[in-house]
Amino acid sequence: MNKLNFFRRILARTPENNKVLGLIATGITTLLVTLDQSGQIDDKPIIKAGCEIAIVLFGGMTVYNAQKVDYGHYNHKKNIKK
Repeated sequence: MNKLNFFRRILARTPENNKVLGLIATGITTLLVTLDQSGQIDDKPIIKAGCEIAIVLFGGMTVYNAQKVDYGHYNHKKNIKK
């Protein structure tokens, strides 16, 4: 299996199940960031801290699923510079 650097893995084709999980995690992260930045939960520090922890976890899940590569469809000759 060919090792790719991080940015090439992000740009390469992602397997379907990782793509779906990444989209779900992105949607949840966007919702949580919107809620956190809206000021609606500023007076509830426990909920705000939990929301910020969830943002980090779901954001990490988004990046993790984005960097997965479907090596069956990866054209090594086309995508590797010499």
